[in-house]
Amino acid sequence: MTGPNGRRRFFDWFAAAVRLRSALAGGASIIVMLWVSPLQADAAIGESLARQWCSSCHEVGHRPVANDGAPAFKAVARQPGMTRERLRHWLVDPHPPMPNLDLARQDIEDLIDYIETLKRK
Repeated sequence: MTGPNGRRRFFDWFAAAVRLRSALAGGASIIVMLWVSPLQADAAIGESLARQWCSSCHEVGHRPVANDGAPAFKAVARQPGMTRERLRHWLVDPHPPMPNLDLARQDIEDLIDYIETLKRK
């Protein structure tokens, strides 16, 4: 785990472990809150991840790509009924020909936050 993403993942994991230890000491009701509380998402990080991992197939921002029909992220964001939950499912359980990127929960939330910003652009 080197580089900014590796350090961030380590600290996310470490912070989650500390919260879990505190939750176990504080009772079961806190554990429920721990697992349902959303992660703090960052659209700027999500855009960076999209450019790094997704731009070879999807149009990210205004940079067009030659692809095999993968929709632009702006089109994905504007699909009727496209919710955060649908995006989350799409990223957690990718469908062929989309590769399995094995994304961390924080990366998924950051990507979703970025895609959500495209609804307004």
